Amino acid sequence: MTSAPGDDRVCGEPRATVCRWWGDRRGALSFTFDDGYQGAIERAVRPLEAAGWRCTYAVPTGFVGRDLLPDPPCAAEPAASWDDLSRLAAAGHEVCSHSVSHPELPTLDDDALRRELVDSQRALTERLGGPPGGTLVYPFGRFDERCSSLAAETYTCARGTRLRLCDPSVEELYRTDGALIQRGMTCKHLARWLEQCLEERAWLIEAYHAVVTEDHPLWTAGYTYCWSDRRVREHLGHVRALEADLWVATHEQVASYVRQRERSELRCTPLGADRFALSARLADERSGAAPLTVALEAPPGRTLELEDTPGAAARLLVDVAPGQPALRFRLR
Repeated sequence: MTSAPGDDRVCGEPRATVCRWWGDRRGALSFTFDDGYQGAIERAVRPLEAAGWRCTYAVPTGFVGRDLLPDPPCAAEPAASWDDLSRLAAAGHEVCSHSVSHPELPTLDDDALRRELVDSQRALTERLGGPPGGTLVYPFGRFDERCSSLAAETYTCARGTRLRLCDPSVEELYRTDGALIQRGMTCKHLARWLEQCLEERAWLIEAYHAVVTEDHPLWTAGYTYCWSDRRVREHLGHVRALEADLWVATHEQVASYVRQRERSELRCTPLGADRFALSARLADERSGAAPLTVALEAPPGRTLELEDTPGAAARLLVDVAPGQPALRFRLR
């Protein structure tokens, strides 16, 4: 039997349900760092990495290895180098495009807009390897229909910076938004967003820029778009306490899961004698694409058991990944 993803469906006698988020978590969280500030790597990305999480690090490719802005406070925090970016990518973080020169994309003509989007992606692919695609972060968080349409030709997802939780369909993956983290926000602000994210079973994207010490020139100058490393560590402790309910993943991983969730097809084939095979035609078959979490539920009074895996239960969570053979299970 073939069934449409996203809803409860009968799969032979057992029931198979595509989970809203990977691992049947209640919500999803993506940490993103915009503009390519070098200091954010040691002060925020490394603590994330130590906790076992990965982030999305967005760079204007024309700024790599340079001072980010001519303003004196910002010049005190240089941009990451290509070596920095290579190490991030090798560690499993998503290094993605933030255009070439960080312009306001809606103000550009068609040719200039295409150059900003295509050339930045080409530079990242050539310097860091890996397939094209990934996330586009719109400079200044600003975009229009023309920008999102062109992004859809070149990227797998894109985002701005309006403060809202995301609950995107596949069609809206090029119009997602992040919560712009600013100096005046406290950990309590972020804690409330996390609570709301879990209540609404939504996706929260936290968009950081510079992460600095509290004696850094950016901080003492009152620069709006920075947060302190002390606050980052405190916030990560709060996220850790919610980890059982919260899936922490890169922007592209969550977008890939949404695509899998909405457009994949499951097939459960009876094999006889209460045995079944669960297979999937996934919407995103790329190597490294997000696996799809499926909840298998036995009929009342019975249990399920995966072949070659001891232990039966009334409900089992299984991941269906690109290139994976069919999962065989039986009713007890």
